[in-house]
Amino acid sequence: MEDQISEFRIKVDGLAQLTKELKPYTQKGIGILAQIENYPLSKELEKAVDSLYLVKAWLGHISEMLKLEVNEDNALYSDFFPGGGYESGTYENSNHEEKINWIKGEISTLMGDFSQFYQIHDMEELSPFKKIGLFNHNTVLKHLIETSFFLDFELKRYNNE
Repeated sequence: MEDQISEFRIKVDGLAQLTKELKPYTQKGIGILAQIENYPLSKELEKAVDSLYLVKAWLGHISEMLKLEVNEDNALYSDFFPGGGYESGTYENSNHEEKINWIKGEISTLMGDFSQFYQIHDMEELSPFKKIGLFNHNTVLKHLIETSFFLDFELKRYNNE
């Protein structure tokens, strides 16, 4: 159980870091005279990152309530999502929209994995999960959904520019 919660926290942290690095750019001009403008992090992306850090905090809270030791080793992005497109280079070579869709896909997978993890452990008769209740589970899912919601707004904002 400790390893799984640690893995969830590390993945969420990785997604937050990747989301923080999302900065769309535009090219003005042609050829040698072209200038690439970097935009600062949009409000939508800032809110998505905040929601991901809230997920990480709630997972920490759950660990604390269950009296689990959570391993917080720093890992590389490729360690967060082995085989999920990041390490093969497809993520790095993707445009802004593709990166957002990839992150949203990982969030969706994480939501399913966390729900399944919770259901498995909640069904055990003497499970410590009975103590933490559905509120904590739903709060983690709520913030993951918020993240996806803000990423949708970012896609809309980006496509309208």
